[in-house]
Amino acid sequence: MGQQQLHLLEVANFKAPKGQHFAFSVADILKASDLLIAQAVKVSEPQLIKGFCLQCFFSDPSGNLLKLNQPLPRRGAV
Repeated sequence: MGQQQLHLLEVANFKAPKGQHFAFSVADILKASDLLIAQAVKVSEPQLIKGFCLQCFFSDPSGNLLKLNQPLPRRGAV
């Protein structure tokens, strides 16, 4: 996140909106998801999206949907 901060808070009786999510770009989705799983976070299996990226989802303690996104190299990229 560089110089940015992200604050995730557990809020009693909070209802997370459906479908909306915050995405994190990662270089290695398997490594990132394994780190979450090691902390007892339930993470979906990474899925290939149209040959463009790999992505998987998990939720914060209040139920907000979060995504890990690993862009794939573009064809013909040097």
